[in-house]
This record gives sequence, C-alpha cells and structure tokens, in this order.
Amino acid sequence: MNLLKWTETVGLMLGLVEDEGLAVRVVERCLGVDLMLGAKLAGKVRSTFQEKTVELISKAEVENLLMISFQNKLISEKLSLFHSNRLNIQMRLCIGMYQS
Repeated sequence: MNLLKWTETVGLMLGLVEDEGLAVRVVERCLGVDLMLGAKLAGKVRSTFQEKTVELISKAEVENLLMISFQNKLISEKLSLFHSNRLNIQMRLCIGMYQS
C-alpha cells in the first residue's frame, strides 16, 4: 500500500469515509507503518476529522524524536563508559610501569 499509486487511491477513498473513528484508525495504523504515508492520508480525510488526524501525527513525531534522542543519549553514555574504562586501564598500566 505504500506505493504511490495505492496511496492516492486509498487517500481518495478515505476522503469519502463518513465514520470519524474509522478514518482516525486508518491514519493511526498507517502512521505505524510509515510517517509519510500516515501524514499524506491524514490530509486526505474530511476536513472535520483532520484535527484528530493531525494530532496523531504530532504525537507520532514527538514519540519518534524522543526515541531518537533517547537512543543518542544511550549511545553517548555507552561511549563515555567505554572511554572511561579505557582511560582507567591506561592509567593503571602507567602507574604499574612507574612502580616497577
């Protein structure tokens, strides 16, 4: 469905959906697959439903940004620990050389 030809077709059909819950669920599930796909479809729902679909996009993007931020922090902490351990080993080697 993520092919452009199907995205446009589904978007046109989604604009005809009269059930707000259904339209929101479709956008929500598409956001789980691909943010760009979900964003495109969120803009295709009826204008009266778009407030909820845009809210879904903003939440999804914030969650992804938080996840990226968390992953970057985790990587930084692991690198800091790695460098700290290497520095401690090098200091012990140097101290051992001078004590001999």
